[in-house]
Amino acid sequence: GDDRESLTRKVATTARHTLACREVSVWWFEGENLVRQGCTRGGKGWETQARETRPGTERLAALDQTPVLSFADASQDRCAAHWRTSGTASANLQVSLRRGGVLTGVMVCAAEDAIRTWHRDEESFADSLGATLMQSLEARDRRQTFAALEANQKKLAKELAEASAYVQALLPPARFAQPMVDWIFVPSAELGGDAFGYHWIDEDHFAIYLLDVCGHGVGAALLSISALNVLRSSSIPGVDFRCPEQVLGGMNRAFDMEKQNNMYFTLWYGVWNRRTQMIACSRGGHPPALLFGPAAALQPQKLGKAGRVVGAIPDTAYTSETISAPIGSTLLVFSDGVYEIAKRDGGTWTLEEFGQLASQRILKPGTSLQVVADEVNALYGKPVLEDDFSLVRIVF
Repeated sequence: GDDRESLTRKVATTARHTLACREVSVWWFEGENLVRQGCTRGGKGWETQARETRPGTERLAALDQTPVLSFADASQDRCAAHWRTSGTASANLQVSLRRGGVLTGVMVCAAEDAIRTWHRDEESFADSLGATLMQSLEARDRRQTFAALEANQKKLAKELAEASAYVQALLPPARFAQPMVDWIFVPSAELGGDAFGYHWIDEDHFAIYLLDVCGHGVGAALLSISALNVLRSSSIPGVDFRCPEQVLGGMNRAFDMEKQNNMYFTLWYGVWNRRTQMIACSRGGHPPALLFGPAAALQPQKLGKAGRVVGAIPDTAYTSETISAPIGSTLLVFSDGVYEIAKRDGGTWTLEEFGQLASQRILKPGTSLQVVADEVNALYGKPVLEDDFSLVRIVF
């Protein structure tokens, strides 16, 4: 927990007492100049008044090449005045202070007398003290860096949690009128890009949509919110939101990835007509929805003509299909996070396996979608999935 000043003072004081010096000062390079951080003297404590000097080229070269420079006679040291902190000339022992092999400062040990012989063991000890100072300062900097990183990570985690809560707050409530809609959304470890919704376009047409932005993080969440709001408000000029192929084409133009930081998304969009009991749908890079007829034993139909991801290629043409969805049918719309699961045995769960599980577990009235999420977690074997888990169930 020591700061730079106290670490430097401790090392300088140790050097002065052990080497019987008159004073020990520590200097740091600021550009081409050396600025004194402090000086310790007998009976005067630690002096912090700054002093500045610019060593000559020869002195810099000598300091850069030699760990310790010793001058047995102050008269030999042409730069002695640079390091003096009192009026008495003295023989100096100058220790290079390095960080990452780069000369960053100098520790100067001044003898009591103008003539003194510095022994090799004294030079070695002074060099060790200099290395200890630099190691301590580096350790302190690492601690401060780690503490700052930890604080930033906590702040980021809080912000991501707030962003995740905001995204979930935008998701629509369950419906208990016909068509009945419920859903389950389990966010992954990172803030993801799943979003979905449903609403009546007019008195006959009911829209259902689910999108999944590539990647994770705040950027993906912001794009998903923007796209979701466009779908909820039906706010693309010239687009009939009762026609899925027009909706995907309009979204593709509105969210060109070159204008969205190279981010794109997948989208499934469908419209159910309650008078004809038909559903029109299209998809761009998204998994097909699964439609189970009133006879639950039947295999589900995969809904949605495949198309390119939304935002990747301008002027992409999308197509739609229209399929009977009579009263009593169940539609499942989901992201790939519900079935692209790396199982503990090394395999990957498939869309077909997911459809089989759904037909066995969640087609009965009143059955919670949580059973699918529990099954997926059991397959994955970890408490948090790698991708968002979004599953919407519509019962017509």
